[in-house]
Amino acid sequence: MIYPRNICSYLRKSPYCSSKRASIQSSKRGSSFNIDAVIKNHEKWMECMQLIRARESDPEVYRMILPPPNVTGNLHLGHALTVTVEDAMCRYRRLQGQQVIWYPGFDHAGIATQVVVERVLWNEKKMRRYQITQHDFLELCQQWKNERVVDISKQLKALGATLDWHNTYYTLDDRFSEAVTIAFCQLYKNGLIFNDMRMVNWCPTLRSTISEQEVDIVNVGKNDYFLLNKSGLKGKYVEVGVMHRIRYEFLGGNSLSGSNYLEVATTRPETLFADCALAVNPSDERYANYIGLRVRHPLLPDRTLPVLADSLVQADKGTGVLKITPAHDFTDFAIARNHADQLSDEDCSRFCIDESGCLINAADFNGIDRFEARNKILSKLIECNKYGGTLPYHDQQLKICSRTGDIIEPMAKKQWFMDCTSMNDMALKAIERGLLTVTPRYMQTHLENWLNKKEPWCLSRQLDWGQRIPAFRPNSDSDWIVAPNESEALRISGRTNTRMNLEQDRDVLDTWFCSSLIPIILFGWPKKRIDRVPLSVLETGYDIVGFWVARMVTVCHSLTGYLPFPKVVLHGLVRDENGRKMSKSLGNVVDPMDIVDGISVQKILGRLDKSTLTEEEKKMAANSLKSRFPGGIPRCGPDALRFALLRHDVGAVDINIDILQTAEEGLKFCNKLWNLCIYAEEIWRNCCEVSDQVCSDRLEDCWIRSRLGSSLMMMSEKMDSDCPHLALSALHRFLYNDLCDVYIETTKKALWLKDYSRLSVVAEVLHDVIEKSLFHLSIFMPFVSQYLFDRIKREKESNTFVFNPKMDFKSCLIDKKLEDDMSFVLEVIKAIRSIRAQFQIPAKNTLQVACYGGNCDLKNFHSIIQELCNVEFSLAVTEQNSNCSLPFPVHGYSAEVHVTIVGDYGSLVKKELLKRLQKAEKRKGQFLHRIDKHEKLARSATRDDLVERHRRKIFQANAVVNEFDLQLRAMGKRKRLSEWFLIGVCVLHIIMAPYTKVEESFNVQAIHDILYHQLNFTKYDHHEFPGVVPRTFMGAMAVSVSLFPTIKWNYIAKHWILYGMRLVLGLAVLFAFGHFARQIDKNFGKLSGDFLRWRKSFRLIVATQFHFMFYCSRPLPNTFALLGVLWTYQKILDGQWLCAARIATVFTLLFRCELILFYGCVFIWPVLTRQLSLFGWNGAVIHCLSTAILTLGISVPLDSFLWRRWLWPEGEVLWFNVILNRSHEYGIQPYFWYFYSAIPRAMIASTLLIPLGALIDRRLLSIVFPVICYIFFYSFLPHKELRFIIYTFPLFNISLVDSGFIQIVLWICILFFIWINRWKSMFGMLLAVGVVLHLIVNVIGTSIFLLASSRNYPGGEALTSLQYLRHFSRNKPLSVYIDNYAAQTGVSRFLQWYDAWEYNKTENLEPSQLARFDYLLIGSYTEPDIVNFAARKFFSTHRVLYNIEAFQGIDFGKMQWFPYYWPIIKLNAQLVVLEKLHYSDTF
Repeated sequence: MIYPRNICSYLRKSPYCSSKRASIQSSKRGSSFNIDAVIKNHEKWMECMQLIRARESDPEVYRMILPPPNVTGNLHLGHALTVTVEDAMCRYRRLQGQQVIWYPGFDHAGIATQVVVERVLWNEKKMRRYQITQHDFLELCQQWKNERVVDISKQLKALGATLDWHNTYYTLDDRFSEAVTIAFCQLYKNGLIFNDMRMVNWCPTLRSTISEQEVDIVNVGKNDYFLLNKSGLKGKYVEVGVMHRIRYEFLGGNSLSGSNYLEVATTRPETLFADCALAVNPSDERYANYIGLRVRHPLLPDRTLPVLADSLVQADKGTGVLKITPAHDFTDFAIARNHADQLSDEDCSRFCIDESGCLINAADFNGIDRFEARNKILSKLIECNKYGGTLPYHDQQLKICSRTGDIIEPMAKKQWFMDCTSMNDMALKAIERGLLTVTPRYMQTHLENWLNKKEPWCLSRQLDWGQRIPAFRPNSDSDWIVAPNESEALRISGRTNTRMNLEQDRDVLDTWFCSSLIPIILFGWPKKRIDRVPLSVLETGYDIVGFWVARMVTVCHSLTGYLPFPKVVLHGLVRDENGRKMSKSLGNVVDPMDIVDGISVQKILGRLDKSTLTEEEKKMAANSLKSRFPGGIPRCGPDALRFALLRHDVGAVDINIDILQTAEEGLKFCNKLWNLCIYAEEIWRNCCEVSDQVCSDRLEDCWIRSRLGSSLMMMSEKMDSDCPHLALSALHRFLYNDLCDVYIETTKKALWLKDYSRLSVVAEVLHDVIEKSLFHLSIFMPFVSQYLFDRIKREKESNTFVFNPKMDFKSCLIDKKLEDDMSFVLEVIKAIRSIRAQFQIPAKNTLQVACYGGNCDLKNFHSIIQELCNVEFSLAVTEQNSNCSLPFPVHGYSAEVHVTIVGDYGSLVKKELLKRLQKAEKRKGQFLHRIDKHEKLARSATRDDLVERHRRKIFQANAVVNEFDLQLRAMGKRKRLSEWFLIGVCVLHIIMAPYTKVEESFNVQAIHDILYHQLNFTKYDHHEFPGVVPRTFMGAMAVSVSLFPTIKWNYIAKHWILYGMRLVLGLAVLFAFGHFARQIDKNFGKLSGDFLRWRKSFRLIVATQFHFMFYCSRPLPNTFALLGVLWTYQKILDGQWLCAARIATVFTLLFRCELILFYGCVFIWPVLTRQLSLFGWNGAVIHCLSTAILTLGISVPLDSFLWRRWLWPEGEVLWFNVILNRSHEYGIQPYFWYFYSAIPRAMIASTLLIPLGALIDRRLLSIVFPVICYIFFYSFLPHKELRFIIYTFPLFNISLVDSGFIQIVLWICILFFIWINRWKSMFGMLLAVGVVLHLIVNVIGTSIFLLASSRNYPGGEALTSLQYLRHFSRNKPLSVYIDNYAAQTGVSRFLQWYDAWEYNKTENLEPSQLARFDYLLIGSYTEPDIVNFAARKFFSTHRVLYNIEAFQGIDFGKMQWFPYYWPIIKLNAQLVVLEKLHYSDTF
């Protein structure tokens, strides 16, 4: 909370602040926001601010620097964001009574400024830098800098930055030059700076070394050419993405492989003149025998090169042979240093490209540009038969100079470097100890990554504009002498001849070196000893963390022993609304002053035309600007700009800003505040004559004060945690929602009725609330806040923008209970207003409402609700009105608002309800229209059959209407009957086919082990038979929980538990399906005639389809995933997108990873239509990520414990199926297999109705289309099974039911086929026959499939029958061998009934090993006569006891009567049970 006291003193002294012109009575404001007035007022306030200066020696002063903008041009939105955030931080501290120094500054920006001035010189005078003297060029740079400093300063002031302009700094002024020189010398003396030959990034256009920040990495990809943007070569394309194979002949032809040369693949043949060796990887067997041999240079036959072995060579890149060119490649330079003993100094120092990018020491190619020379060199190699063609190289990356667009030329140059190892280690320790913190916390990793880079920092820049390096020498052959000046260098060298001239290094220092000293220089170093941390905080963009923040920390600490600041606050990179980086060539750069002052599109284009961009870039930028700002940019003012910037998460890495839209939102907020104060003035004017009656505060008065306290406390917390955007959001919500939308509305009645006693209380409340709000809002929007505060202050006060200490807002005024109650009241009000909007009830009509539920006593809030909603509030609906009230839910609470349909608005409600019945009445209207049509025709018809037809149509239509109410009443009963019907079908499937196959084995065995072995994990089946990929135990645990009570009943056999397990799972799926069906009812026809038949039809169709009912009780991962799909769709249809996304995340991570593809197809549309937000704290990404962390946090440890290794089961499944693509090992099917085989088998005859439903009801496309897309994409996986798309069957069935085909025809068939004992029309008969046949075909198909499935588990049937036959031997120690076929076709631990028996499933045992078993279960998928095969194979040890026939296919047998052909299930003996020969044959 802010308690401003100290700031009041100097404001009272200002003559402007005590002016009586500031009173309300003399204020002349218009009815709309006046930007000019607020800016003028703020400028005068800033003049007062500049009169007061903080004591720089005070250690309690809050110190912060403005990251110095480059003097290359005006400020952009990124600078504006920095200024806005830092200004808010400073204003907040000032209002807390703290003294603040906020240092403004400017960066000379060596390379950037020199490039810009060179462009200006060319554009204005058509001259290059080298065509004028260095002195003249530096004068131009100085002139440019002075102009930019003036412009930038104006911009900063226009943005409202409360900078301390008395402490302005510039990184190339005399103070900085002296300090930088001393810092360089001291670091050199400490051994941290050294001069050495190393590789650097060289820009031939700049003719200078550049830092990594000025280098852009471009991935070539499959492009063949790159447009070189170098001066003098514009429009020229350079070939990329290929490697050229160059042949190096062995010396003396001593080849060991028959070939007399080694081929080197390189992207840079132009550098071969600097080759000093070839290198191969020592582990590459192809070239192991060539190591140590020598080869001949392809174009310089007199030069021979050794073949070296080095692990830095990538064997899989190119040909695996690397040519070593130390002067022009970073890797080659490192390899050459590794083999310095095998290479001469002359070899390592050989150059073939000069500083301008032209070839040298290259024979006939000297003086030619490196890229022009490339093709000429290749031609020469072809001519010499030394060229082997090209290889594609799509992984190539180009390093591009961001300043010039030229391709970087790596060069080995003697430069000044700084050793960063010890410095970076110190900084990392400071972070680890908490001495240096980074906010937001996740950005700390970015800083640590930079500090972990231990490469020396190249300080040299070959520029004219910058800080000269303080190094001297008498001649080029001498060593450098580092000294602050020439005289000191002479003294150090021991030379007494002062007439001797020393040559100073012409290079300048990297700009970042100068900038890294800013904190200590501003604190007085080197003249003043640093005895504490100079700055309180550093705030800047995260993109310069490594180049500036890290180097400030390391350099300042190395020089002073103190960190430059204890805390770093970072904000993200501003991008446009499409997420693109701001670029002038893209036309998305917005000048902040254009938002403040406004600008026409013509002026924007005119300014663009004067820029230094190329004509092509200007054209592209102009098109972008015209499309983004066709009408120009309206004037919004500085507050609107600051509002727009702080409306986004400034702590995000990328801040995508639609600056115009959010600035206009800020302008509207300013206007809202303006009108709020006008309304407050009206209140104050009308309460001047107050009655003697005392009116105490009402609940709304206490609530708004409490909300103010809570909002200010929230704002203060967010500012303390360096989240200014959240702090502004708290104030904005209070002012916009609580004050303007709620409290102000409750006061209007008193103003209209001139209730002076009430107005006096409102006036006092508004004075306190608005003054405190504006005072705190000035942190973020100072212009409008200060102006309005000055105008609404109480007349008795003479100071402006000041709080008296007595106005400190204490937290004791916060009433959380009242706020919670009021939140419920506001939701009730929203519900009532929503009712008015839905039914179009005018505000003048008084509603009669009652509210049920909730934890709040609404008696105390009746007046608020009545004033805001114009309602008559009652505690309950009266008995006489109980039958004519409508309930409406209160969002977020278990409460309902009941609206009584009486009075004037009753007709409106009824009218709206009738509109909602349009879908139901549509069919009725169509029938009535047809009746009228046919009646007219009947009057003129002479044929009796036509008259009868029309009467029949009339009867049909009337029957629809009459049956509507009857079927509505019967709906509940039908629903229950249909649900029991589904359960019955599920039980039938379990009874007919109780066993499980190999796909279900893991969950079956896991459920068994959890139930029977419990904590004895060593006996769990998966340790012995883990399967191809691991699966999660979460589903098995969930099913087991419901079966645990039955285990206590020891008399229940295992196989009954198997039935119970199947039933539990089936009921769970059907329960989810039932809720899904009810949500379908709600969304697709609850008020229509179709609804009366919807659920029954839906469940009837599902029940007649085999595969859904077959799989719903099977313990497959797909079945558990099906539960999730049904649950997810239920939430989707209910509009709960975030909840649906969380459920989808859980079931995808646990059970089936392919659901990623399914849900991707489902959720893409709501994301595109903004029904589901991806980003933000309430976005899907955050919700899904938190759900995923929680899900994996629970499941991974559990699964890992049970599997005895760390794993995420479904992740390994994803790796196996997708990454390794090994699912094809289990069979592959054609791409369209799902469409022509799986879906028709699953939907049977219903398949034909799917497109019909989607065409009749277009709403179904949102459900059916994602399903089709999922199957389309999933078909790319070669291994296909019907169970992989089981999730789609319920969704397809929606289309079947809503096709209208079923509803209409069922009605015709059931009603008229019985009641009218005559033939219908041909169309009706066709429809009737179609539906009946459709259902008959479904039932027949399901029956056949069910019978077939019952005979598809020979292993389970064999083991069960064996145990029944030998039940009298259940206590004897018998052994049963179960082969792979039997284990895969129904055998599970639930079927191992007898504890005394041994059940062995060991695979691949020899016949001799099988001889010891009492019984053998032997089967085969391919053996045509398994009985004879087993009898012959085991004749000496076992005999055939019996065989089991299994399903082999469906054939059609011919019959003599209809339907003439009938399906016949083919069976064949696939498994035999063998008994040991010595065993008794009697049972």
